[in-house]
Amino acid sequence: MTFDRAWILLVAWLPLAWTVWEWRRTPRHLALILKALSFTAIFIALAGPSLEVSETKMAVAVLVDTSASVSPQDLARGSELATEIDSHRGRNWVTVIPFARNARAAAPSERQKQWTLKYTAGDAGRGTDLESAVREAIAAIPAGMVPRVVLVSDGKENRGSVARAAWQARQLGVPIDTFALAGQPQPALRLESISLPSDAFTGERFPIDLTFTSPRASHGVIELTADGKSIGTNPVAIEAGANRLRVHANLSAAGAFDLAVVMRTPDLGGLRFDQAITLRRPRVLYLSQDPAGADDHLLQTLDAAQFQVDRSADALTAKLSDYQLLIFNNWDLEAIPPARQAELEQFVKQGGGLLVIGGERNVY
Repeated sequence: MTFDRAWILLVAWLPLAWTVWEWRRTPRHLALILKALSFTAIFIALAGPSLEVSETKMAVAVLVDTSASVSPQDLARGSELATEIDSHRGRNWVTVIPFARNARAAAPSERQKQWTLKYTAGDAGRGTDLESAVREAIAAIPAGMVPRVVLVSDGKENRGSVARAAWQARQLGVPIDTFALAGQPQPALRLESISLPSDAFTGERFPIDLTFTSPRASHGVIELTADGKSIGTNPVAIEAGANRLRVHANLSAAGAFDLAVVMRTPDLGGLRFDQAITLRRPRVLYLSQDPAGADDHLLQTLDAAQFQVDRSADALTAKLSDYQLLIFNNWDLEAIPPARQAELEQFVKQGGGLLVIGGERNVY
């Protein structure tokens, strides 16, 4: 034990001396002893005592590589190790940190009863920075506990320096335990380019174009997944040399998805590419002069087909560029001013859709 102001202890004996002096003069000995002890405790507290104790609780940061360089088997192995360490934490502190090009917070879907880690999506998953991951893990460890880092990776870094990270951890007194993963085998196929839209409409079939080279002819399977769920597979014939391949995909739900293109072959390895894609519902401007309720069946059909329907009674002021389809139901087209008719023609020429439903108000 040490004291910040040890000189105060030089007068801490005064309450005891006062107790001896007053002992014969007062019959209330118990009260006298309590007062003396209280004053003595105050003096000791003013001296600023501090006591250092050794901490035995550990703080463990588990780094799991979720970059594209690890195989699905490696990802499952990393999830098993994270689950095993987390389930045996006891009174210790444990956190699991997936990483690729950068460390990231685990998604709720990855943290269930057991860990089920997924690949890091997008461009961030096509790189491995072990140095950055180790620094993030050390920074996440709370103070006052015995620190430790567990690194689960194939070691195939293309950014940073794990040697520098290990030296920094050694200087801070943080040991690093490593679990080696096999990693993806070097594929014989070489991806030259890939093209897919960054956004599309729900229900729309959008193309995905791949260009890759192969040292010899073979065959394989190409699979498309959205947020880890398969949305289709197709067999492919691979020729020696350059290959150009186009596949189509469509999704019926709106939102942002991680779309992955995976090609597997029995003898040439595989290719993988993923990119975030945003899907939104196509908008329809519905112009109708039918009585209310007469066209409910049509509106229900459009809604079931994932269209966002905007009803309007004015065809003259709507901004056409906000829509993908215009529907005129029982509308007098001849009453539309020539300037607006020209805008409608230009809308169709630029790829917009136009549907005219006849009725008694149409004039031919």
